[in-house]
Amino acid sequence: MVTVLAALVVGVGGTLAVERTLLSPNTTDDVADICGGTVVSTDVGPVTRNIPSNPSVTSSWVDYARDGSLLENCTVSAGNTQALRVTANLERGSTTDWERFTRSQIPGAAGPKMTFDAGDRAVSYEKDAAIHVPCTLPRNQPKNDDGKAITTYVAVVAHASGAAVEENDKRRQDLAYLASRVAEHAHSTMRCKEPLNIPDGVPKVGSAS
Repeated sequence: MVTVLAALVVGVGGTLAVERTLLSPNTTDDVADICGGTVVSTDVGPVTRNIPSNPSVTSSWVDYARDGSLLENCTVSAGNTQALRVTANLERGSTTDWERFTRSQIPGAAGPKMTFDAGDRAVSYEKDAAIHVPCTLPRNQPKNDDGKAITTYVAVVAHASGAAVEENDKRRQDLAYLASRVAEHAHSTMRCKEPLNIPDGVPKVGSAS
């Protein structure tokens, strides 16, 4: 059984959706409903493998978008411990700025840095994955003082706090998959002009970078 408490607030030029889902213990069917159904569809393994066994599992979903702003935040908690978090934000700057932003979001990234095929660039660590998605807005693109358009991109970061997955390679694939699904949703939400480079299935995490 799933109990959902949701609120939808419509503001000037944007909407804010907030959802909290209570998941029944050991019921994988419920997992597909988390975060507005954005993260998983038919394969719930990337979520269930990374949730520690706990009688109380909850998920929350914050989805806010308006001209020039984006905040998507999906979290899954077991008891009082946050097990999974996937976020997407619209940022400004180059891939160098994205690298700096990513380091600020996962300063303690463990394990060798690897890559996978998603967005313009994507990196993987043992408990983290990050994707850079180029995103020129369909209108109201930010400009600098000289009137020149500022480059914008969607930054997606996925993090697993627990140690539910015994194989690091499997966890890397799970996080790459979850990050890719949120990247896909964010790209659609912002109507980015660039074509989307996101694999349909689980991205293959490649060699160390």
